Amino acid sequence: MDSRPRHSFNTPTFRWLDRFLLLSIACLLLFGLGHVPLSEDEGQTAVVARTIIQHGVPYGFDGQSLIASPNVPETNQDQLWILQPWLPFYTEALSFELFGESTGSARLPFAFMGLLTVFLVRGLAFRVLRNEASVLATTALLGLFVPFLLHARVARYYPMSMAMVAGLWWVHLYLPRRQWRWEALLFLLGALLFHTHPYPFVTGFSVGGLMLLGFVVQGRYPWWRGLLAYGLVAVQGLVWLQIMSLPDNMVIDVGSDGINHVWELLADLNDYLFPLVLFPLLFYFLRRRDPARLMVVSLVGGIVVSWAFVGFTTWGSIRYLVGLFPATALLGGFLFREVYRQRPKLALAGLLVLLFTNLFNMLPYLPLYPLKQIGIRKATNLLEWSGPASTPQVDFPKMLVEIFGPEWPRYTTGVADFLNTHAAPGERVLKHGTINALVFYTNQPFFRITPARRYRVPWVATPPHVYKYEEGILEQMDFSWYLPAPTAYAELPANLIEDIETFDCGHELVGPLPVELGKFPEDWDVDRYLLPVPPVDRTGAYSRTHQFGPQEDGCAPVYHVRRPG
Repeated sequence: MDSRPRHSFNTPTFRWLDRFLLLSIACLLLFGLGHVPLSEDEGQTAVVARTIIQHGVPYGFDGQSLIASPNVPETNQDQLWILQPWLPFYTEALSFELFGESTGSARLPFAFMGLLTVFLVRGLAFRVLRNEASVLATTALLGLFVPFLLHARVARYYPMSMAMVAGLWWVHLYLPRRQWRWEALLFLLGALLFHTHPYPFVTGFSVGGLMLLGFVVQGRYPWWRGLLAYGLVAVQGLVWLQIMSLPDNMVIDVGSDGINHVWELLADLNDYLFPLVLFPLLFYFLRRRDPARLMVVSLVGGIVVSWAFVGFTTWGSIRYLVGLFPATALLGGFLFREVYRQRPKLALAGLLVLLFTNLFNMLPYLPLYPLKQIGIRKATNLLEWSGPASTPQVDFPKMLVEIFGPEWPRYTTGVADFLNTHAAPGERVLKHGTINALVFYTNQPFFRITPARRYRVPWVATPPHVYKYEEGILEQMDFSWYLPAPTAYAELPANLIEDIETFDCGHELVGPLPVELGKFPEDWDVDRYLLPVPPVDRTGAYSRTHQFGPQEDGCAPVYHVRRPG
């Protein structure tokens, strides 16, 4: 045990700083939720939640538009949604029932989950670190960390998963008391986490399992009680998967690029979660006996398991590692405590550097990149990742602009307002690529074109939950509006591009046109509109581009197509 006295956490300075920090984090998480329109993934959550209000269960078809992608098995043979677990959709549906449908109500319950995550991690720091300054540091490392804020304000599973993971670890700390209520709570939280998303589920139980193993080895907890609780969580998961009747082609595809994904994800781990250069310092402080040692070792082990599992089972994305945000905040708090005990000023300086710069993130790249290249912040698209300069943490001031600044025009709101004003009820819209956000903001039926080997559009047949793919869409369907995707030109098959048009509406814009749109019969009537909005959503806190602030005016083409008669 640690011979140092435990702090009472009751000094006036601590209480004032703690309340001010929590209030600041609450403002960052809850203000301005409706300023930016829903992204495509958030639109998916919202539109699927609508089907719950209509039918009681989530479907991939809302009565007008096919939400499910024709290239991904997102529904089973009954059109029930199976791509993600259902808990986030039911949460959003409940918010819509209570507050009505809006951008703010779509994000509100998830933002509260993000705030709950902060309180749970703060509680873990109280329990594990036992130091006033380290509790404040842990809370700040989570609640003021821009990558966390980017995910905690989004209407997706991210904030819900983080809260469930932190709660699960909190319950594990109380298992040595050998009271069955803690095993019951473990089962409840484990089941809820399972119905949130599978990747944070792996994160939560990899850390929890290591903690449980440590308790068993120390003789503080009987192994069979933990095995029983874990087994019940696994059984309910297997039963649910059997009920869902997953299609045979819905399997994990590791593929030959799995090892490449692992290394790419390691770079994301360094840039967006925890600088790799701090791990040696972490291991240095773990040499001596400490009550926090088991928790810290479990967190490190959970990071390794999650990194390898996500890297080998998907193309790799930091959003699948959101369950690690509580872990990295606690590790940062542990490091702060150890340094603070010997060099308080150095610890405070290191905390500020870690929070508001990407200096620690850049250090592993020094052998590969010139210092002048990585020392300057670059507003690069993460899809064109160029090293640690793309780390968003240094954009904290612009994050404030994103949250508290006025709403500005976007592609989604611009096109939605245009269709709501000009499109007649029931007029169909053909759109390349993503449709979910526009489906949420309009009442028009949408048909999706997806980039693939074939030019695919889902054709809704009878009954409406059964669909098939048809080619030659202009001969098969009588649509009224067409929305080309300005950035999807490179994805379209070459033989389906008639020409490339350049529009002068603030700046150049390339828009692809299908062959048929360039060869309308003479008796067809085609009108082209140019909307003065950015052609692509780059909405800062709600997209992987992490571009903050207003965009310069651009334009988006919209075609109104009318067949004769």
